[in-house]
Amino acid sequence: MSEKRCPHCGEWSVWTQKLEDPCQHCGKPLGGAELKERKKKIRLALEDQKKWVFYISEEDGLVLRAFKKVANFFYFIFMLIIGFIVWLIAMLPG
Repeated sequence: MSEKRCPHCGEWSVWTQKLEDPCQHCGKPLGGAELKERKKKIRLALEDQKKWVFYISEEDGLVLRAFKKVANFFYFIFMLIIGFIVWLIAMLPG
């Protein structure tokens, strides 16, 4: 355990190295800007994930879900083969 100055009230509080730890004086999180950045990165990653053409959402029907699962499987196999070919080409000159 250590102490960290609260970015909101400026008082020192006990900090267990978690950004969500609350300030003992004002109750706001001690993470400040880092916590906002982490939440922003998580939100952007979720948005990028939902843009994926084979993303399975809650609204998809049974047939569409099955199609997307099969398409994801074949995409994974395709990338596996491409990755192996790239690795093989990289190993051949050495």
